[in-house]
Amino acid sequence: MLNTKSEFGFILQQLRELGFRITKQKKIIIGEILGNLDASTKELCYLVKEKDASIGQSSVYRTVQQLEMFGFIQRRKMIVLTGRDVPYEIAASH
Repeated sequence: MLNTKSEFGFILQQLRELGFRITKQKKIIIGEILGNLDASTKELCYLVKEKDASIGQSSVYRTVQQLEMFGFIQRRKMIVLTGRDVPYEIAASH
């Protein structure tokens, strides 16, 4: 079973080691991603905006891309019939 708190801490630690600044906004975005793995990126933007209206859509998309690039999350391989973006899951390799 996924332990969101430990995944959150692990991801933040790894990003710091990779040289990324860990801002309040990045913490909010990562928290929403981990708490809403079935959400599309567009839905994540709305969820993040509810927490902090100053966070832009590009910040959410950029953070999702970073997490994908470093293998922390991966797109689910599934057929989506609802017209929604593809949701994400925690990558098993880390």
